[in-house]
Amino acid sequence: MLKAEPGAAATTSWSKQPGEFRRLRATHDGALWGIDAQGTLYRLTGSVWKPQREAVRDVAASPDGIVWVLLENGQLTRLGDGVPFIPEP
Repeated sequence: MLKAEPGAAATTSWSKQPGEFRRLRATHDGALWGIDAQGTLYRLTGSVWKPQREAVRDVAASPDGIVWVLLENGQLTRLGDGVPFIPEP
């Protein structure tokens, strides 16, 4: 996996990072999130991938920094407190 280095040019700013995932996301705050083949969500902290939640299909973050997870059962919830996503009219 590759990670962008802050402040470097796009063509020369990537460095190898540990991990093997079926999904990988970068959020607005620069956090890296990975989902492995078993559906476990990880967050890269320093050089260590730390597990955050199981049974995850996908992950995204809103511009205000709220991290949302799409669970394998199809439910979209906020990471941490499990509050379900309710679309605004």
